[in-house]
Amino acid sequence: MQFFVRQNKLCCTVASRSTDIYTGLPYDIGFFSFVTELVYKDLKQRLPKDKADNLQLGFTTMKTNFTQIYDKTRTSALKLLENNPQAPQYSTDMPEIHDAQETLSDIYNGTAHTPVMKWIYSNADFK
Repeated sequence: MQFFVRQNKLCCTVASRSTDIYTGLPYDIGFFSFVTELVYKDLKQRLPKDKADNLQLGFTTMKTNFTQIYDKTRTSALKLLENNPQAPQYSTDMPEIHDAQETLSDIYNGTAHTPVMKWIYSNADFK
């Protein structure tokens, strides 16, 4: 992961050896975007006020050398291209991270005190 500031926006580029389009990519890009927002909130809290006020959340890009769909998940992956009424529907969008240190505390301690971690636990599919 490489973080950089471009036009006052914190951005992230991830280099990955490979990813599976069905079993990996949705989770990978979600995770890397989450980490980017976490770093952004931490910087907003640590930087001097004049710099923090100008910093905005930018983009996350993932570059992979090899992207594939495994044979064992091909049928499931192709079903996603159809309008699938059985696809998970979330009642709300994931809330933003308000405090990086509190969110990290939730992650380290396996708790859900922050709004973002409450949302994650309520929408997680623990199969």
